[in-house]
Amino acid sequence: MDLNFLYTQLENNALGYESPCQIGKLFQEIRDLSYKKNKMDVAEKAQWEVDFFNFVLVDGEVKSKFTTSNEHGERDEYPNLDRFNENACTYLIDRLSSTSNPLLKARYSHIVWCSPNKHMDYAKLAVDSYLELLRFMKKKLKKHPRKILDYISEKQLLTLILLHTRQVIRGMKSNPK
Repeated sequence: MDLNFLYTQLENNALGYESPCQIGKLFQEIRDLSYKKNKMDVAEKAQWEVDFFNFVLVDGEVKSKFTTSNEHGERDEYPNLDRFNENACTYLIDRLSSTSNPLLKARYSHIVWCSPNKHMDYAKLAVDSYLELLRFMKKKLKKHPRKILDYISEKQLLTLILLHTRQVIRGMKSNPK
């Protein structure tokens, strides 16, 4: 499996995974294989994707999955948006531009919105993508009502979208660009 193959797979099947961490593990496999083959540029991109899918997106924010302290007693977080360099941010924006999958678009635009590259366009795109996800899930629930537990409920997703939209609007007011 290589990056392009996985991009194609996710474009068609990202909504089939139960959690973002499962997607992150797919990129982790590519990263590990790329390190073994000394393909450092591919390994770096795969690591960024691992990080993107390990962030916790909650209440309009991007949070680290783990927090610990290092050998000096300083706080250490993984993943950490502050550690992303310009190359990682450029890659993230390129991935956002190249996908049409609403789950991927929502995740990538949400992360970019909370990054130093914050721009109102990314907030709008995140909200639009979350709304598209809501429409998709509504159709799925109508077709397969017995599988309702496989999906987040429409009410839960709508609540998340409203919370996110409220947070985005607050951010726009405090950080207009």
